[in-house]
Amino acid sequence: MIKIGTVKEMDKVKTLPIKVVEAIKDSLVILDEAYGAKRNIEGDLGGFVLVIENEKDIEVVKKMNLDIYKDIPEYVDKMLISSEEMWVKVLFLLSNDYAVVIVGKESIIQMNKLNF
Repeated sequence: MIKIGTVKEMDKVKTLPIKVVEAIKDSLVILDEAYGAKRNIEGDLGGFVLVIENEKDIEVVKKMNLDIYKDIPEYVDKMLISSEEMWVKVLFLLSNDYAVVIVGKESIIQMNKLNF
């Protein structure tokens, strides 16, 4: 799993497909502009992006008190990378001022299990 809190950390995802990188950056720009690029993503308001790389990561996210299959997302965005590869971006609001954006391949984040 890759955890990214600010645009400064974008180098962590530079090997992902360009559409995915752009979607992650869009979310981080919003968080940086609204809550500050120097915020502590663990303690301050705002939130972060999690790139889910395998099914075990989903279990780790559950330990963060976020069940992506039971909690209701604010939105789900699909990103068609190729005829054989689809990624999804899912926004969860944990409070009025704290968001977690989950990004991953649709084959890992099973869309049919999401509660929307």
